Amino acid sequence: MNYKLSYLVLAATMIAASTAFSDDAGQFKYSFAPLSPAFLKWQAEQSKASDHSASVDPRCGTTPSPVDNVEFLRAHPVIKKNCATIPAQYDLRSLKLITPAKDQGNSGDCWAFATCGTLEGEAINAGFPVYDFSEENLRNRSMWDDGTGNSYRSQAYLSRWEGPVLDASDPFSETNQTSAHFPAVLHVGKSREFVGNDQIKQALMDVGALYTEMYSMLSLYQFGAHTTYNYYYGLTTINHAITLAGWDDTMTIPTATNKGAWLCKNSWGATWGSENGYFWISYDDLSAVKHAISFEDLTVPKDDEYQYYYDTLGFCTHVGTGIDSGYLAMSFVLNGDEKVTAIGTYMTTNNARADITVFSKRTLTGSYFYFNSPLASFSSSFNEAGYYTIPLPQPLQGKQGDTMHVLVKYVTPGQGYGLPVESAILSLSADHAVAKPLQTFIGNGNIFVDLAANNPGTAAIMVYTKKSATPIISNPAGLSATYKLVPSGSGMAINLSKSADLGYSVLNLRGQVLSQMNTTRLACGIHELNLPKTKGVYVVRLNVDGATQSFRHVVE
Repeated sequence: MNYKLSYLVLAATMIAASTAFSDDAGQFKYSFAPLSPAFLKWQAEQSKASDHSASVDPRCGTTPSPVDNVEFLRAHPVIKKNCATIPAQYDLRSLKLITPAKDQGNSGDCWAFATCGTLEGEAINAGFPVYDFSEENLRNRSMWDDGTGNSYRSQAYLSRWEGPVLDASDPFSETNQTSAHFPAVLHVGKSREFVGNDQIKQALMDVGALYTEMYSMLSLYQFGAHTTYNYYYGLTTINHAITLAGWDDTMTIPTATNKGAWLCKNSWGATWGSENGYFWISYDDLSAVKHAISFEDLTVPKDDEYQYYYDTLGFCTHVGTGIDSGYLAMSFVLNGDEKVTAIGTYMTTNNARADITVFSKRTLTGSYFYFNSPLASFSSSFNEAGYYTIPLPQPLQGKQGDTMHVLVKYVTPGQGYGLPVESAILSLSADHAVAKPLQTFIGNGNIFVDLAANNPGTAAIMVYTKKSATPIISNPAGLSATYKLVPSGSGMAINLSKSADLGYSVLNLRGQVLSQMNTTRLACGIHELNLPKTKGVYVVRLNVDGATQSFRHVVE
């Protein structure tokens, strides 16, 4: 299949404007969103001898995101539900829900320290022990093209279960650029983006510490009873990441017109400033705390959990068809007998919805791919933009070697570029983003094309599974041609090759009958078995044409 532009042309053209593609028959078109102005400015500065003025702290190493859509989210706010009353002051320090400030030295790793500081605080808020996570491991194993980063880089690292890992396993060094793989201490289930003061304050109360960004200039810090950052009225590209720790509506910041300030944890050591590494910045500041990011739904990893993905670098840019909905799909092969438990992907807008269908077949007819034989279908809605792990209503059982295809319809109100993809972008992901054929697809809901054609991108979709014995049993002698048990969306079904009398009962391990189906004449084909869904171990006694067989049924 040929597209209008080669990948090399794409890389150059995306800087100036979005790049349109269409299939050969012109059935549908899609375009890459224009890169954000802040990112384009930063990208252009990479070729200059000096990227910062002398007044900017050289430790500031946060990269503007190419998908920065804060102003879009501001224009399309969350359709808010009832919220708790927001107090005038809130301080995570006094609640012991945040860890002490660390020191990044002369490195530009503020984004990694802000990420780990956020994770450490949210872990305490969620009831976990006090952790010290490794900024070193995050920086060295996140796989972007240089040492700069932002919350999207962190989220990609976290969503693929690379971390977080303990600092004791991989201590921080300003110069060491390599890190070994260590088991993740926690898994992060979602990462939400909050825009607007009230929304950010509510998130601080709900989930704890948050990642945020600012434009930092050394001359604007003031050291007195409080450490403050003078009100900055310029619209300047952000360069520094910090951990948000609270607020005070009565705080006065020098040169700011209005009262009110955010409490921020810096990463320049606990002895910096007059508040043990913390400082205050005005609500009015035009280049600070315009959004905040969470890393939440934390769980302890288990040995029987797996994931499938192709977007190693996560959400790098977004694609669309010009309307507020669109389709991406992903194909994968199970490495073992596993249950598909959840789908992970990014919502690029507030008030979005994902309609997800898992198929067992994909066919190629002419120039187009089609997905057939649905196994499960469900929808989920989301208040805030961000990354979400979306559980299936019922786990979908599969066996080793099964091919499955996940199709996601993204409904993104007001957003014509609602499809999240990994893509090679100059100075950011060009060295590591690799799109391969027959992995991910884009289409109109009916027909699809390979997203890797000419290497433009990879769908940012993950599949989460759990190891499980496939509920298929050997058939007794004489019945192998009559039936077999097969996995289904509800757990298990029987596939009859001819009409047969079927009856079965479900017993607990003490032999007590919990439920049963009287013998019924059934036509050939697949018939669902109504088995327990409550956690436990059961015995199923099956009778087909007078022959019986028993097997265990485990609900985890």
